[in-house]
Amino acid sequence: MILIDKDGYVHVAYIGYDREIPRKNITAFRTDVKTRDIEMNYAPLKDISVQREHSYYRITRDGARYNQSLALYTAGDGNIMIYENIPMPKIRNGIKTRWNGDKGQWEKYLKSGWCSA
Repeated sequence: MILIDKDGYVHVAYIGYDREIPRKNITAFRTDVKTRDIEMNYAPLKDISVQREHSYYRITRDGARYNQSLALYTAGDGNIMIYENIPMPKIRNGIKTRWNGDKGQWEKYLKSGWCSA
């Protein structure tokens, strides 16, 4: 889970990968917290860890000297799906490649077997 900014609000995002198509699927749940407020008063979104609790999400600052955490509740509306295509990396001609949706990565075939491209 990560936090992302969409339309000025913080969204809690789950990232998954399509098994057949080289695509990242992001499901984001909107909170009532404005991105500007959390970044000014707490930390930049990229420096915040997210954990799912019973009915809310607990956020903590990565590398913080003291263990300070906040609770985020999701709003009922504004949930979104984001799809991002993952382009095939440049591979030398003649090398077999495939998309591995279980790992979310492109792979190439070498003498030792399939490895990440």
